[in-house]
Amino acid sequence: MIYDLIIIGGGPAGITAGIYAGRQKMKTLLLAKEFGGQMAKKATEVCNYPGFPRISGMELIEKFVEHVKTQETVEIQMIEAEKIEKDGDIFTVTTTENEKFQAKSVIVATGADPRPLEAIGEKEFIGRGGRILCYLRWSDV
Repeated sequence: MIYDLIIIGGGPAGITAGIYAGRQKMKTLLLAKEFGGQMAKKATEVCNYPGFPRISGMELIEKFVEHVKTQETVEIQMIEAEKIEKDGDIFTVTTTENEKFQAKSVIVATGADPRPLEAIGEKEFIGRGGRILCYLRWSDV
């Protein structure tokens, strides 16, 4: 089978792409090692998402997953993508289990793991939202 779209990544961006693709009735495959991304791992509490004055990162991801599962044309497989190749107009995505899937389009929404600043006070504020308050001494530069 050739999908219209393969989405690689189970964080907010990948899930949202799946929801929008499903709404357009695109035959879509969402491949994810796990759901959540940084929101589930680092955001203990989300206070700036419309409609939810306060919600944990995990609860919000659970709502995202529940939503994407309502899309009839979106298939979800909990497996990690390893390689993408293009031959003509078709992409082939190979997984770590050596499964191969083909699609007309691919979205890579694997997120990022930002490098820490290693600034004074940074670790205490990770996952707490808001700005990181820290300072550098001239001797640190």
